[in-house]
Amino acid sequence: EDVYDVGHLQLRVIWKGLPCPNHSELQMANIVYVLTNTTMPGIVKIGITDRDDVRQRMGELYTTGVPLPFECARALEVADREAREVEDALHSTFARQRINPSREFFQLEPDEYEKLFAILPGRDVTPQNSGPAPGVESEDRAALSSYKAKQKHKTETAFLKSFTDSGVALYRRVLAIGEREGMQINWANTAFSLNVASRRGLVKVCTGWQPGLTNTKSLYTEFQSIRSKSGVPEDTLTALREEALETGFFVQTTSRYGNVAWPAERELDEGGRDILIGWLEKVIATVIEHPLAEADDS
Repeated sequence: EDVYDVGHLQLRVIWKGLPCPNHSELQMANIVYVLTNTTMPGIVKIGITDRDDVRQRMGELYTTGVPLPFECARALEVADREAREVEDALHSTFARQRINPSREFFQLEPDEYEKLFAILPGRDVTPQNSGPAPGVESEDRAALSSYKAKQKHKTETAFLKSFTDSGVALYRRVLAIGEREGMQINWANTAFSLNVASRRGLVKVCTGWQPGLTNTKSLYTEFQSIRSKSGVPEDTLTALREEALETGFFVQTTSRYGNVAWPAERELDEGGRDILIGWLEKVIATVIEHPLAEADDS
């Protein structure tokens, strides 16, 4: 039995060392999934299905008791003999965040389950295009899009209000980069992330957090996601980290992944914002230029 430290959590993995199953071995596979629903912010459903496509399960779960369709945050195809163990391990790890013992819903932020999925065995089958299951009616899709647009505006407005004018100016530029580069911008309760699509799911490039009493670091890099889901060489990541620290605007975090962060209390003038944004654009361009090699896509 191996124990993985993931932040304040420990995931006990008894299947560590088993080879990642190839396609032929996955003919009898199950899919372990994390689903979200925009009407339940901060809450996810962690379950398992024997359907060929996780979107089939999403469609089954969209009943009259659910106001809007589910969307898939993560999906992992796992050989049948290990799938239930993976689901049980996730449920055990997040037991304290489980809302109801008889239901598979947990109060979690994306970072918590993302770090675990990065080390789990199996094949990432997360749908590249986020959204409801294919069979969902057009009027339901329209309702989902309308609601998400309203919530995004509300969340973004609240997020920016937590910063000084300097922070607002910086984050408007960060979000503009994501929109310009066609990146997926995912919003949570008090944070957002910029993501680049890859064959192993979304590469989370950076995360922006509202500053608070326990969190004074605001803009984080996500080198672990870049490392596991893109082809960026390790020496390139090291050079980018060193370049960030040399600017004087970033600090090294306590994360073992070598992330750097901009502290929200560190004011930036226009020149400082130009330097920080220029560095972030370089990181994003590096991730886009180094997609995962086909030989590594297993």
